[in-house]
Amino acid sequence: MTSVLAVKLNNWLIFFIGTGDGQLLKLTVDATLQAQCLSVIWKAPDDRRVFPKMHLDPVGRKHVFLAVRDKLMRVPVSQCGQHSSLESCWNTHDPYCGWCGALRRCSFEDECTSSLWLSVPDDLSQRRMLSHSFQEDAEGKIRLAVSTHLKRGGAPANFFCRFDSSVGVLGGLQHQYPECTCLLPPVIGLRVSVTLSLGEVDLTEELNLLNCSRITGAPTSLLCSQCLAAGCGWSNGACTWTRSGALDTSICQGLQTGVDSLPEIFNITPSEMSFYGKNNAVLMGRNLGQVIGVRLQGDLDCSAKEASVRLNTGASLTFHIPAGDNGRVKVCLLLPNGGCHGNASLSFRSAPVCASIAPGSTWASGKRRMNITVSNLKFVDEVIHSHTDEKVTFSESSDNVSLQFESLPADRDSFSSFLTLRVANQTLACPTAIRYLPDPQFTDFISTPMADHLWLTIEKRLDELQIAPEDLLVKGVQGGEDLDCVIRKIERSNGTDFITCAIQSSSDAEITAVKIMYGDMIFLLEPPWSFMVHFLPRVIILIFFGGSPLKLTSPGDLEMEIRTVWFLPPLD
Repeated sequence: MTSVLAVKLNNWLIFFIGTGDGQLLKLTVDATLQAQCLSVIWKAPDDRRVFPKMHLDPVGRKHVFLAVRDKLMRVPVSQCGQHSSLESCWNTHDPYCGWCGALRRCSFEDECTSSLWLSVPDDLSQRRMLSHSFQEDAEGKIRLAVSTHLKRGGAPANFFCRFDSSVGVLGGLQHQYPECTCLLPPVIGLRVSVTLSLGEVDLTEELNLLNCSRITGAPTSLLCSQCLAAGCGWSNGACTWTRSGALDTSICQGLQTGVDSLPEIFNITPSEMSFYGKNNAVLMGRNLGQVIGVRLQGDLDCSAKEASVRLNTGASLTFHIPAGDNGRVKVCLLLPNGGCHGNASLSFRSAPVCASIAPGSTWASGKRRMNITVSNLKFVDEVIHSHTDEKVTFSESSDNVSLQFESLPADRDSFSSFLTLRVANQTLACPTAIRYLPDPQFTDFISTPMADHLWLTIEKRLDELQIAPEDLLVKGVQGGEDLDCVIRKIERSNGTDFITCAIQSSSDAEITAVKIMYGDMIFLLEPPWSFMVHFLPRVIILIFFGGSPLKLTSPGDLEMEIRTVWFLPPLD
């Protein structure tokens, strides 16, 4: 935590918290100073620190100004307009947002004038808009009570309820905001559709009512949780019709599990990933056969995220970890009855970010060794060239700060190819491109004998590849044997690159050719093409440095065409 800004909103305190890893958190605290919901409303792509000073926009009070590195950010306190339904708007548990009846959208309260505005209640212990419970009177009659956990604001509105079931409309109706009740007929397993009307807003929920007296068994935490979830009460180790107060599952925590076949979690691979999530994570455990999903929830998250199981062997599960926010989340396993069991944790971190690519160019034939400096590189799944669909094979460097790979070949040169990183289901672009240039062209070599070795000087045409010694492997050919030539330096002079290497060999060794290897290419550089022409009374030896053979008809032609001529004494 690097910075804090506190805002008073009705009966709530809203804390905006900047962090050292580049997040802006929003924490809601109720009137009893109990923290209720923590959410991330902005995050940087990397771990850039939020500076200490933050300010609320003094005009509309709907934005927070914060500074990170070289930027000043203006972040909305809420994104109410992103929610298209009453349920979605309420499920954010955000005191800034409510459902405007006249506008039929989620909005700030000051945007909903002369209309009903429905928001979250001051007490967020309830995680559903509607809850139900049963009440048994002295005559043994059972009354169903349905409560709404919507806070009314704005213009007043009428409140009305209706209960429809398979046996008709239920009678004994009573309603006074926020609760409606009706009498239940003596039917086991009754399905009831409840409709609550608040002005122009209707809220409907389907209830599958269980007979509380039929929920029996050993007093275990699982049976207790099932009893409370059905709207019943728990008393003296048994499920009863009467429940007082809100749903409080804490009374079930002290009971034994009672079931040896509940799922357990041994480990999850990976246990750490970027905030984009991870595809095909593997969970190892026991008694996994009945598991239908994986639930992830932070300590102060108001809503959990659930992932479906893609492959279940009974001893392991494969599933996709959904995107999350930086921090640690708890993991449990969902069963068909709604229970969630097992205990493990996962950690979300910042996403990888490309910092630099070196070298910045490659030859068109590809396979040049390159490095990308990347933060959080262990979260990178794939590296992709923009000019091809082929995936790049990469490895992590020993210092864990860069990815090493070989450039992919291209069917053309003189263009730019961009690199992207694949992280889970996201594609992240690297800011700089790799230039594709023509392959290097080597033109000539000269061998120079020294005391105990040979110097080879190889000429290369000038280009923009910025070839380094580690890009090349040079061998001198002596007869049928290849001799290693260790590159000592690469220099540039008069529009030509000169590559100098040393062969540990006797000084009288004769190098007949040079092999130059780069990427997957092997370039054989041989001595210039030569031939002998006899003109009596002397022999003329012509040395040609490349080019096409000449058509010579007389010594006069030679004097105009040759580059170097040695005149030898007359032959016997």
